[in-house]
Amino acid sequence: FFFKQKTAYEILSGLVGSEMCIRDSVDSVSKKIIQAPLYQTWAEFEECYNEGLCKGIGVSNFGVQLLLDLFSYCKIRPAVNQIECHPYLVQNDLVSFCQAQGIVIEAYAPLGSPGTSDFRPFQKLLLEDPILVGLAKKYSRTPAQIALNWGLSRNCVVLPKTEQIARLKENME
Repeated sequence: FFFKQKTAYEILSGLVGSEMCIRDSVDSVSKKIIQAPLYQTWAEFEECYNEGLCKGIGVSNFGVQLLLDLFSYCKIRPAVNQIECHPYLVQNDLVSFCQAQGIVIEAYAPLGSPGTSDFRPFQKLLLEDPILVGLAKKYSRTPAQIALNWGLSRNCVVLPKTEQIARLKENME
């Protein structure tokens, strides 16, 4: 969402089961938990879109079944579905479904989820995968570049996270 003059609270009377930060004044931001059914929230999103308050509407982590439910009442379909997607979590069925419906896939964590190793100790680190390492050597690239190219070759938008300028530049090569 890209909002103009109205506050988020004025625009969205509900955000499904999530925290929403609301700017009370220049220096004050408060958090409120707001519950609303998805159909009601989506109608608010559509109103924002129709009023020109945002350029598009998207969803995050919606599977096929939830998208089909959304399609049953929405007037404006989501432009994007942001999901975790990388060579260890390919989500072929969801990616194919979304692309067939004209929904762009935004792949977060396209380099895997190394930060979740505490929660998933069995998960190997994607960037240490022997196949990626071998391809990186073969093509004189880094394993990260190979993984990002894999996502791009599937017509997905990849959103790598880094705070290091060198890696940011490397990711764009």
